Amino acid sequence: MSDYLFTTVIGSHVWRMNRPDSDYDLFSVYVSPTRDLLMGTAKARSDHMQSPEEDRAVHELSTFIGQLVKGNFNYVTALYSPIVKEGQENIDAIRNIVPLPYANIYHSTKGLCECNLQKYITSGGLVEGTKEYTKKINVIARTALFTTNILTRGVIAFEPVDATLNDVHTYMDALEDAYKTTTLPEQMPKEKERELREWMMNIRLSQLKV
Repeated sequence: MSDYLFTTVIGSHVWRMNRPDSDYDLFSVYVSPTRDLLMGTAKARSDHMQSPEEDRAVHELSTFIGQLVKGNFNYVTALYSPIVKEGQENIDAIRNIVPLPYANIYHSTKGLCECNLQKYITSGGLVEGTKEYTKKINVIARTALFTTNILTRGVIAFEPVDATLNDVHTYMDALEDAYKTTTLPEQMPKEKERELREWMMNIRLSQLKV
């Protein structure tokens, strides 16, 4: 039996942009033992594990909930990934409370796009025309497009892209326009956050009944 509350697939496979040599990028959430939390000995840390076949990011439930409330792009895409490896019932429970991200995902998305663009493209960190350069261009483009679709259409869509540098600037401009005109609330309503945290509390309390 797995120790994870849920695991989803992220990265190129979920965007249907994987190559034959692509590994699987996984996002897993675990629950620290409730007794350890109550005794003050729990270590709610994030971790990163790699093997030749997969690359797994692991986060404690409280970290996941906190970042979801903040609209962190990576945590949002993990929740709404269409490829769930385990814990479908837990994914469904969270999605029922939060069926769609809020407009604050824009800030994380913009930061990711600008950071990757500066670090790998405009600074010359990657050589134009190489496989890694093209891959990073597409990552930036699909990141911007994902959030634009949420802000403008209210839909979760992991759409593959085949972008150029000019396309990236177009996608990022569209992201800016989408944020300015979106009708989505900026942040998760307090009652939704409370419902989410009560669900987490019930998960933790259930451990004490075992």
